[in-house]
Amino acid sequence: MLDDATRAAVAHHLPGEAAWIAGLRLWYAVQRGAAVADAEEALEAAFARSGSVLVQAEVLLRVGRGAGRRDLVGRARRIYHALPWPEREGACLEALGMPQVARDRYEAFGLRLAALAVDRNPEPAPVDA
Repeated sequence: MLDDATRAAVAHHLPGEAAWIAGLRLWYAVQRGAAVADAEEALEAAFARSGSVLVQAEVLLRVGRGAGRRDLVGRARRIYHALPWPEREGACLEALGMPQVARDRYEAFGLRLAALAVDRNPEPAPVDA
């Protein structure tokens, strides 16, 4: 099924969608306990084809959070920090289990509501891998 989706994304010149599918493939490999090297390689190739740092950051954050991969969430955080996009960087920091750092980041950019919401955030627990 994922192979069909990948082929359709490539055929319709949708490199961002192909990156999302590659991310889903990595998530699925982690869930099954399968070797992830091939899925990681396919994900990196999909990122290169997309050419979009925003697609890369969003896929890394969601897949990293869902698969419990701190390394992927950390990569997403570095991208969002470099942009800068403090709301998304804060989400990464929260996922990494650093709510105070996230709150400080939000406050530094005047994002009062985001800062206040840190303690009330219904997001899942931080990733632990």
